[in-house]
Amino acid sequence: MPFALGVVSGKLFDKGYFRFLVITGSAIFSFSLFMLSLTQPQQYYQVFLAQGVGMGIGLGLTFVPSVSILVIHFEQRRALASGIALSGGSIGAIGFAQGVRATAYLVLGCLVVANGLMRNNSAVYGLRAKAPSLDILSFLTDVPYMMSIIGCVKLPLRLTDFNLLPH
Repeated sequence: MPFALGVVSGKLFDKGYFRFLVITGSAIFSFSLFMLSLTQPQQYYQVFLAQGVGMGIGLGLTFVPSVSILVIHFEQRRALASGIALSGGSIGAIGFAQGVRATAYLVLGCLVVANGLMRNNSAVYGLRAKAPSLDILSFLTDVPYMMSIIGCVKLPLRLTDFNLLPH
């Protein structure tokens, strides 16, 4: 879902809706994570709605703007900055509900700090002389983008073929 919504959030980011995307996506992601901690045993539709749909939409709105902002701020060590920004870790706890709730509080705190620190200064650097049109389907003609999406979809399928991921 992050890649599917990346098409929309990328275009909105280019039009200058950075703050709206990040705040809205952060709120949806945090809310969905808290709702995941309230799911009942054997109620898989609740997990699907909270984690699959809600967190997917929140991450889809937040992912592309958060990664794209690095291009504006780092001219020399962009690869290092992207590597640090895209790396992550995991946190465990005693029970599922308590663990998810603790993670939700941690994520909420991190997203509040991130929303306060990130800003779009592209006008200062002269990177946005002319805003692109909001043609959502233009990504279909962008060959490098389509190749990366095909790779992102194909890689997990290949990993299960080689027994590198559990079935």
